[in-house]
Amino acid sequence: MLNQILCHLAPHFGSLPAQKIYRNCEPGLVSVVLPVYNGEKYLKEAVESVLAQTYPRWELIIVNDGSVDTSPSIAEQYAAKEKRISVIHQENQKLPRALNRGFSKARGEYFTWISADNRMLPNCLAVLTEELRRRPKVDMVYANMRLIDQEGRLLTGHGWFPFPPGSANVYLPVSTALLNTVPNNTIGAAFLYRGSVDTVLGGYSPRQFLLEDYDYFMRLNSLFCIRHTREKTPLYEYRFHDDSLTAHDAELGITSSRPKLMEFDRFRRNFYRLPLWVKTRALRPALSAALRRAEIFPVGKDAVNGRIFCLAEKAEKPYNTDMPVYVLEGQNPYFLKLPGGVQVHLATAGDLARFLRRRAACDLLWQEELKQF
Repeated sequence: MLNQILCHLAPHFGSLPAQKIYRNCEPGLVSVVLPVYNGEKYLKEAVESVLAQTYPRWELIIVNDGSVDTSPSIAEQYAAKEKRISVIHQENQKLPRALNRGFSKARGEYFTWISADNRMLPNCLAVLTEELRRRPKVDMVYANMRLIDQEGRLLTGHGWFPFPPGSANVYLPVSTALLNTVPNNTIGAAFLYRGSVDTVLGGYSPRQFLLEDYDYFMRLNSLFCIRHTREKTPLYEYRFHDDSLTAHDAELGITSSRPKLMEFDRFRRNFYRLPLWVKTRALRPALSAALRRAEIFPVGKDAVNGRIFCLAEKAEKPYNTDMPVYVLEGQNPYFLKLPGGVQVHLATAGDLARFLRRRAACDLLWQEELKQF
């Protein structure tokens, strides 16, 4: 019951309809990106788990991120045998850029990625794609997992949302209500989202190495609709081993960096809530300058008087009544209810996507804000 209440209260600032944002893609195709850096020990298992999927319409893009072991040759061997597999080689640029490089080549309607040391269970893609197909208002789904050790054996007694208690299963919370407010990534590694989401978010942030997935999920949760799968059985195997990034959490400062990321996201979410036509001179000078550097400009132009205006969301304060406001096509025109004869214009989802890509450029601004904490 508590989870259902939290799910109902989950803080979405608009739940942008990803299906209305145009993307040139192959309908029904799932693009799986597999970034690898010196992952020869487990890479074959990860690739074989994709090959074993009961859902046949997938492409696997392996991004060799400057490996100096046999990972490149392993990847090429699979690509030579399976036409659905392709390989990209690049100098080591770390995980966020490796992911972005892979997804830049993706042709699928749906996106996901798998670490080189993890494994998908055979029905993983089938369940996730069917959930998104049947739930058009949902933009991302995530599923439960089970933990394995370095030898692939079930890992019990881990204390990470175990169900039943003491099992190897990880039953993640069904609500994302706390994802942006409590420093804990509750999405996990088994997920699938619409490729148009990435069009808006602009990829994984290179400035958030080690927290790139958590940062991405928080942005996604602010602007789109994330839901847990209705399927409760684990769909994915997450491996704990001595060479994983998770095993070096304390040394790398992954968990200890989360509070700063929360401050980062607090600022970002407040920015999302701003009426987007607000004049930058009304903000503090540093923010104003940063907006200009990031080229945060509106998307629409009033043909009558030539003034330019932005898309806007729900108003917490009255708007200037002589200023036209854009709203997303197909959503309830909230501004029509405002007094004073506010003029409402419709903007397309494509307009919104273009604007939010500009908004994503504010990453530099948010990083500057973090220095205050």
